[in-house]
Amino acid sequence: MKKGDKVRTKYTSAMVSKGATGVVQDTKNADRFPAMALIDFGSCVCWMFVREVEFLK
Repeated sequence: MKKGDKVRTKYTSAMVSKGATGVVQDTKNADRFPAMALIDFGSCVCWMFVREVEFLK
């Protein structure tokens, strides 16, 4: 995953609905925590776990 990739959410969360599409703005991968991505959904920008999104081609 890299900046500019388009993604879609797999689950509904407090901030976004299931199936919402967004663009990856930043990624974070620490040893003790799961990989995360900063995703811009247009109406909000939030950090999400990479396992909670699927990549679009």
